[in-house]
Amino acid sequence: MIFDRLWWAECRAAQERRRIHNKYGPLMEAARREKKDKDYHSALSALTFEIDQNDEPEVIRTEWLIGRARKLGIPLPPRPSIDSETHEDPNWIFNSANGNWYFTDTKELELRRQIRREADERFAHFWSRVGSFLSVFTFLVLLGARPRFSI
Repeated sequence: MIFDRLWWAECRAAQERRRIHNKYGPLMEAARREKKDKDYHSALSALTFEIDQNDEPEVIRTEWLIGRARKLGIPLPPRPSIDSETHEDPNWIFNSANGNWYFTDTKELELRRQIRREADERFAHFWSRVGSFLSVFTFLVLLGARPRFSI
C-alpha cells in the first residue's frame, strides 16, 4: 500500500535527517567557534549534499501521483531535458545529487486536486448508473413478492 511505503519512507528520512544533523552540527559549531570559515563551509556543503540525497518520500509521492494520473487519464507535464542549460521548471524539481525528478509543491497540489476531482466524477457517474439499475431491480422484486397472509 502506498501509505505504508510512504510512512516508512518518511520515518526513515526523518531518522536520516537527525543522523545527518547530529553528524555535521557539532563540526559546524566547532568551526564557527574557532572562526574557521573553510571548515564551516565544507561541513555545511557536506550536510546539504547528504540531505539532498535523502529524497525517498518525494520520489514515492511523485511515482504514486504519476500512476494515479495516468490511470485516470489526466495529462502530465513533460519532464524537462537534463541537457538543458537550466533546470528551472514550474512543475519539476531535479535532484542533481542522485538524479531523481519529482514534482514541485504547487504542481503536486494541483495534480492532487485534479485526481480527486476526476475520481469523484467517476464515482458519481458509476453510482448514477448503478442507482438506476438498482431501483429497477428493487421494483421488479417488489412486484414479484406477494404477501402471504393467512387469516
